[in-house]
Amino acid sequence: MPKILQRPDITEKLAVQGIVSRNMTDAELRAFVRSESDKFARIIQDANITFAN
Repeated sequence: MPKILQRPDITEKLAVQGIVSRNMTDAELRAFVRSESDKFARIIQDANITFAN
């Protein structure tokens, strides 16, 4: 885990924003990002949300 994420003042600032740090390997991070991307893609598609310029 990066040293910055071991600092209580930093983790507190992140927690206020709803961010909880996790210690993951590169493979775990890739799997997590892919899972979240797939999840939100389904939500967007099911809700028929479109993006306009």
